[in-house]
Parts: sequence; C-alpha cells; structure tokens
Amino acid sequence: MNFIKYKLVWLLVILLCAPSTQAMPNIKTEFGYSLEGFLRVKVENLTTRELACYVAIDGRKVKFRLPPRLISRWYKTTDKRYTKESFSIWCDYIEFHPEYRKYSN
Repeated sequence: MNFIKYKLVWLLVILLCAPSTQAMPNIKTEFGYSLEGFLRVKVENLTTRELACYVAIDGRKVKFRLPPRLISRWYKTTDKRYTKESFSIWCDYIEFHPEYRKYSN
C-alpha cells in the first residue's frame, strides 16, 4: 500500500512539472539596427492565437496585441548605448490578460 502511494505522489509531481503545464506562447524576437544606428526589436507570434505583449526599455513599456502568425512593428531605443539585454520582452495569451484588448495591434 505504501509503495502505491509513493508511486502516485511521484506521478503527480511529474505531471505538475511537465513543460506543457507551464507552457508560454511560442514567440521569436529579432534585433536589428535602424538607419540612425539605434538598436531595435520586433516580436513574431508563432502561435495560432492572439497574444498580449509588451516591449520595455529603461522603464518605458509599450503594450500591444499581436495577432496570430504576425510580426509586430519595430520598437527602437532612444540611446545608442542600449544593448539587447536592456530590452524586456513579454507575451502571453490574451485570454489571460483581457486588459490588453484596448491596445492596438
């Protein structure tokens, strides 16, 4: 009886830690430079569902919605000293964040 409980506990732990239970949307980020030499980024939605996203740099956060299978516009820095690590990029399914519905695509 004890052995069965032990197996059930481990099965539960494995199921809760499975990657599919903690899945985030599949996005791709692309970095580049503008003609003026400023670093910029765009986000590509690789899923079939609309996403709620933001791109933040130095405390300035730009929120937007990203339709399925589309690419966002470029978001650029205002200072040439910024690096890729200066950006904070986040996306999640819009069903979990309805407040993002008011933002443009």
